[in-house]
Amino acid sequence: MYEPGWRVHRRGDYVWGSFVRAPRMDGWINAVNPGDRDDGIGRFGFGLTRVDDAVGAAARGHLDWSALDVDARAEAVRRLGERLEEQAEDLAFLIARETGKPLWEAHEEVYAARRACRLLSTDGKAVVRERVLQEGAAWSVPRPHGVVAVITPWTLPLLLPVLYVGAALVAGNCVVFKPSKFAPSCGQALAEAFDRLRLPRGAFNLVQGPGSLVGDRLASHPGIDALVLAGRSETADRVRRANAPRPSLPMLLQTGGKATALVLHDANPALAAHEVAIGAFVTAGQRHDATARVFIDRRAAGAFTEALVARTQALRVGYGFDDVFMGPMISDSHRRLFRAGLDAAVDRGAETLLEGGAHDHPHRRGFYVRPDIRRYPDAPRPDEIPVGPALRLFEVDDVEHAIRRANALWYRGAVSVFTERVEFGAQLAGRLSAGAVHVNRATIGASLRLPSVARGRASNGWPGMIEAVRFLAAPQAVIVDRRAYDTTRTVPGTGSLPEAPPAREGEPGAGRGTLPPPPVPDER
Repeated sequence: MYEPGWRVHRRGDYVWGSFVRAPRMDGWINAVNPGDRDDGIGRFGFGLTRVDDAVGAAARGHLDWSALDVDARAEAVRRLGERLEEQAEDLAFLIARETGKPLWEAHEEVYAARRACRLLSTDGKAVVRERVLQEGAAWSVPRPHGVVAVITPWTLPLLLPVLYVGAALVAGNCVVFKPSKFAPSCGQALAEAFDRLRLPRGAFNLVQGPGSLVGDRLASHPGIDALVLAGRSETADRVRRANAPRPSLPMLLQTGGKATALVLHDANPALAAHEVAIGAFVTAGQRHDATARVFIDRRAAGAFTEALVARTQALRVGYGFDDVFMGPMISDSHRRLFRAGLDAAVDRGAETLLEGGAHDHPHRRGFYVRPDIRRYPDAPRPDEIPVGPALRLFEVDDVEHAIRRANALWYRGAVSVFTERVEFGAQLAGRLSAGAVHVNRATIGASLRLPSVARGRASNGWPGMIEAVRFLAAPQAVIVDRRAYDTTRTVPGTGSLPEAPPAREGEPGAGRGTLPPPPVPDER
């Protein structure tokens, strides 16, 4: 079992069906429990040359893997779900230890990953089946791209890799997966699960390393045929620039910008406060869809603000293996960014409703912080992304004012609307420029069957999680005309074949008004 204090044995990268260690190390990743810095999880070496090896292995294995029918590929992903279920307790412990998440949250992620495997093996395979358009005459055949690079963040270190790797495999691609430098043990655990499946060699490959070195090399590698990346907007911009010479490379870029809530005048203050607190402070506010800004109708501001502050004060912050709601931030650098944001709030004249900052655990050295809630006198900067468990409140005059403010933001992944008029809240979806609109529920989490398309500058667009299978299989139309050729066919409306246009001066046949003679076969 992956218990606190137990050191994870480094097995190396996973290439061509085996764990291998780089012949020369270009650096090391030291995995540490962010809730207890004295708990060293493991030391993982990385070598840049392994990226070339992994891409080459995926290219070699693609012929065998893509030759399997979609049912066989979907069955492999279903079996992966069984392995995750067998290891559910160990995986939850490992996620909680490596990311600092509370154990209850880690268990939810493992369950979601298992559910993703079931959906990919049923709904997923359905979207890439051959479609007959006209019996015996035309059909659509999804063809895999080939080698797919998958790069994911630490916030959901098991669920996101399972979704994207599973989608690529069901679609018939081979995968090179790079986990976050903050979650190398979780990445290795997933590779171990794949190793027990005994898939054809090259179907799944793993390389470890930081994004600035190994991630950049993989994302811009000439041997990949598609790229799936989830992470920061700055990372996506860098990847776009690096792949500018390959404009035809298919890329799915899911990037973070955090989410927004609208509290209308008739909202239930207790319900809205409860859901906003969950959306803002789960995973210490570090998810890409965490609630960061709230636009509140002035008529509801008093009751909602009072309920929100009381609800947040009751949240317990602490070690993930204790009975807590929120664990630490992932690293000291992230905590410094969080504290810098609090200083900037003072400069902007924000009113402090609940002061956040560093939080000292009585028994453990970790990157703990307290949630922060502030009310701002003016509109938010459209490009501003609060870091960590920082919630920013803005009062608006009415629903029209709230919609204008929300649509002016650069990053519009998700919006929550709180109102007693549920149908009216649903009708606002057409006017809110956001990828997902939630009515009377938190911004985090959604059905894996639904789209999650970020708007604005957050992403290049993201299909529904199951629909990612379709993106990773390029459709090819096949049209077969089996009719016998009829020599009496004519061009409609003319009664005869059209006359060839006269050739231009200097071209073969010029001045004759006929097509040039066919070329003479080369007898050499």
